[in-house]
Amino acid sequence: MNGWTDYLAVGKALQERWPDVDVVGLDNGALGEKLLSLPGTDGFGAIPDSADFVFAVKTAWLKARRSDEPDTPVEALL
Repeated sequence: MNGWTDYLAVGKALQERWPDVDVVGLDNGALGEKLLSLPGTDGFGAIPDSADFVFAVKTAWLKARRSDEPDTPVEALL
């Protein structure tokens, strides 16, 4: 990972560590705790405090979870 905005790498790391978490229902505080506990993130600084960041991380996490091909064009964008 190259920082908090390396969304795909962050999402993959979250999926590997917590494969059974309800990503959509996860509150921002719990997401922050999980992010800070990921190995190799000590030098990343503060977690961005924006809804866009949370959305991007959760989207990347869900993308890392999906192992099948998208069913719709919208899913292909995730």
